[in-house]
This record gives sequence, structure tokens and C-alpha cells, in this order.
Amino acid sequence: MSAEDCWVDSRSNQVVKELAKRAREDLQQGEKIPVDVVACLQRGNVTTVVGRKRLEYRIIDDAEMDGDDGNTRMDDDVIIVSVRRSIHQKALWGEGRARMTLAHELGHAVMHPGMAKARRSGATGRSVANSIPAHKSAEHQAKVFASAFLIVQSYAETLGSSEEISEQFSISLEASEIAFADVAAERNKRESFSIVRNLADQFIREASAKPAQQMSFLKDLCPHCGQQKLAPIGVKYHCYNCGSTSDAFQDGDRHS
Repeated sequence: MSAEDCWVDSRSNQVVKELAKRAREDLQQGEKIPVDVVACLQRGNVTTVVGRKRLEYRIIDDAEMDGDDGNTRMDDDVIIVSVRRSIHQKALWGEGRARMTLAHELGHAVMHPGMAKARRSGATGRSVANSIPAHKSAEHQAKVFASAFLIVQSYAETLGSSEEISEQFSISLEASEIAFADVAAERNKRESFSIVRNLADQFIREASAKPAQQMSFLKDLCPHCGQQKLAPIGVKYHCYNCGSTSDAFQDGDRHS
């Protein structure tokens, strides 16, 4: 990421992640693990937020990069991504930080065409002197894009540690720790939602369930049908078998 940041169109992390997912599909990577980010940059074109553009990937001798690991700019409607030769080589070897650098520059190409961007050698984030809010920061957006582009979220959620994420997706341990924290937070959110939903469903079931009514019958038999289905209703006795009603007297006598 550049030591100097700049303002760009506001995008939430979720929007940036969706753009990264679309880019992975557009570049025919799908859910490939790990993503071949070098091949993506060598493809020759890329779909950006302002339409499809030609993409030129240049490998530059380290001494000519003026302290940048990589940079992205537009020249005559062509997006040019330039990287140090050593970074390119490390990315081919699967070195995590180098792959993040290439994905970072690809993020600039997709989201910020026409604006010169650079990733300084050894840089890990926005300048502390920069007060640009994250959702409008070119560097923050590119950082989120790089992680989302290289990591298949559904598979990452099955892994148990940042080290596993780093190994499976060939990304830096620093990036994998951030990704694992996001995975854990999302997992906890889903689990909490599931608990609340189950409690709500249980409450609705219990509130809507009618308690079973237990009818208690007298030992006496109905004088009309002879069944033991008599139950008191006020001062009378009702038979729940034949439907007849009999009077009840204080001395215990009954008659229809």
C-alpha cells in the first residue's frame, strides 16, 4: 500500500468484497485455491467499475521501481500494473506477501482506474498521518479487495486457524490473521442468530399451543345411556356421551 493515500468513491467493506468476488469470476478463477493472481494480471483485460479495460502487466527491475513494490496507473485508456521483478518472482513461488501485493494492485485496477496508485516496499497500511476514512480510502479498499480476491470465504470458514488460512490460500500470515478474525466474527454472528431464532421459534410454539384439557367424569352412570360420562355443570350434570342433562340436588338425588 502506498505511504500516501487518496480519496475515492465511498465503498463499504462488503461492497469491496463483492467486487473482488466478481473479479475472480470474471478472471475465470471461481473458487480456485489458490488463485493464480499472476495469470489474472497477464490476462490482457479486466472489468472495472467503469467498464472493461485493457490491462498491461509490466515486470520492472527492482532498481527502477523507486521504492515501490508495485504501482497502478492508466495511460491512454490502458491500465498499467507495474511490479518489481523480485515481487513477481516471489508471487510465482507462492510467497504470501508478494501475492497480496499483486492482488492489491489488481484491486486498484478494478476500483480506481485512472488514478495513480503505488504499494511502497514494506508498507503495511495507510499513513498514520492520513485521516481519510476507511470507506473512502483507496488503500483500505485495495487491502480489503486483495484479501477477498485471494480467499474463498466458504472454504476459509471450515479452517481452524490463521496458519491454515495462510497455508491454503498462500497469503501472508498478517493477512490471514485478519481474515481468520473476520471468519470467527461471522461464525459467532451466525451462531448467535441461530440461538435467538430457535428461542423465538420455541416461544411461538409454546404460546400458540393450546393445553390439552383433561375431562374428569363422575363415578355415577348416566341415567339415560348408562355410560360413565357425567360431569357437573353448575347445579346440573351433563352427559358427554348422549348429551342429556340431569338436575342435581343437595341431598345427592338426581333426576332428568
